[in-house]
Amino acid sequence: MTKLFIRPLDLPHWDDGELLLIAEWIILEEGGSIRASGETDARGLAELTDTDSGWAADPRNIIVLIPNDYVLFLETAIPGGNRSQIQRAIPYIVEEFVAGDIEEMHVATETVRSGQTLKCAIIKHDVISSFIKSLSTLQIRFSLLLSEGQLLPAKKAEVSMLFENSSVLLKTDGYEAKIDRNNLALAMDSGEFNDSKTISLYGSRLTAEEQIALSSYNVNEEHAELEGERTIELLAMSYSDKNSYLNLLQGPYIAPKRLQQQLKLYRGVGLLAGAWLLTVFLGMIIEGLSAEYKTTSIQDESEAIYKEIFPEAKQTTNIRRQIQRRLIESSPGTEGTSQFTKYLQLLSNSSIGPFNIESLIYVAEKTELIAEVILTNYEALDTLEQELQEGGLRINILSAEQANGGLRARLRLLSI
Repeated sequence: MTKLFIRPLDLPHWDDGELLLIAEWIILEEGGSIRASGETDARGLAELTDTDSGWAADPRNIIVLIPNDYVLFLETAIPGGNRSQIQRAIPYIVEEFVAGDIEEMHVATETVRSGQTLKCAIIKHDVISSFIKSLSTLQIRFSLLLSEGQLLPAKKAEVSMLFENSSVLLKTDGYEAKIDRNNLALAMDSGEFNDSKTISLYGSRLTAEEQIALSSYNVNEEHAELEGERTIELLAMSYSDKNSYLNLLQGPYIAPKRLQQQLKLYRGVGLLAGAWLLTVFLGMIIEGLSAEYKTTSIQDESEAIYKEIFPEAKQTTNIRRQIQRRLIESSPGTEGTSQFTKYLQLLSNSSIGPFNIESLIYVAEKTELIAEVILTNYEALDTLEQELQEGGLRINILSAEQANGGLRARLRLLSI
C-alpha cells in the first residue's frame, strides 16, 4: 500500500494563530518506488492528504518521524515480576536517565517481558503533544509516531552515523541519540559503544581529526555520500511493515482504531467455509463470549445468516451446535475447524470477566489464531495467558499497550 512519511524539521509552534511547521515528506509506492518527495510548510502538508485516494484516509499509511533531538531512546534492564508490576516500575527505572522531572515525560516501551531488557523512548509531554496537535490541526491522521533513528539501518555490533548539518544521529541495536558533531569523539569514548566494532557512515565522511579519534573502528563508507538525497528518503526506504517499531502513540496518545468485528480467513478454507465459520463466531458470541453481545438483534441476525446458508433448515434451536454439526458433516476430520472452535471456546471461558475482541485472523493452514483484544489491565493479560496455557495452547504476546483506559493486546494462539 502507498505510504506517506512526514519528518518535521523542528518543533511546530503558532504565531498569531498561524501554525508554523516545516517538514520533509515522501510518498512511497507499494513496491518501494518514490512517487514524490519534498520539503514544505503546514499548508503544503495539509494538501498532501487532501486527496480522493483511499490510502491517504487510512492512518496506517501515514508515518510521522520525530527528530531524535526530542527523543531519548535507550535499552535498560528491568526487574523480575509480572507485567503489571514492571509497568508500574518503568518510570522509576528510567528516571536516572532523565535530567528533568519524570512526571513531565512520556515513556513509551516495547512489549514488557519479565527478565528481559526493555527498549524505551522518552519524550516530554509538551513536545509530543505539540507534534500531535499540529498535525491534527492539518487533518492528518496517522497511526505510527516514531523516533527518526528507528529507521536508520544498524546491524549488530555496528554504530550507524547519520550526518546532517552540524549534528550526528548515532544508532546501535539498542540506543539512539543525536549529538553535536563537535562532540562525536567524546560520545564514542563514553563506553556506550564498547560492543561495536564497525562504523557505517551516512551523509558524510569523517574528518581527519575524527579518523584519528575513531581509528580503532572499521569504517564503512558505502553510503557516506547520499548524492543529494533528503534524509527522509534514506529513512523511509528502510521501513518495512514486517519490522517491529516502538510506537510513541501509547497511553494518553494512543491512535484511535476503528473496532472491527470481522474474520479474515485464510483463502484456502474457501468462501463457503468462511461463511460457516462466521456463523460459528456469531453463535458463540450469543452463548456468552461477552455479555455486551447477548442481544436479540444479533441472535436474529445469526439465525438469518444460518437460514440463508442452509435454506432447508426448518428451525434453529442452538445455532452453534447446529453449525458445528454441519461442518462435521461437510468436512469430516478437518483439523482447522476444530482448532478454531477450541481457540474461541478457551477465550470465551476465561475467568477475567468481560473484554472486547477487536479482530480475529485465523490461518487454517497453520492452525493459528491472531486475536486483538481490549482488556482491563496487565493483570488480566497475565491471567488470560496462564489460562490459555493451561488449556493446552501456546500463546505469543505480539504487543501490549495502554489504550483508552484499558489494555490493547495482540495475541497469537497456537496448539502445543
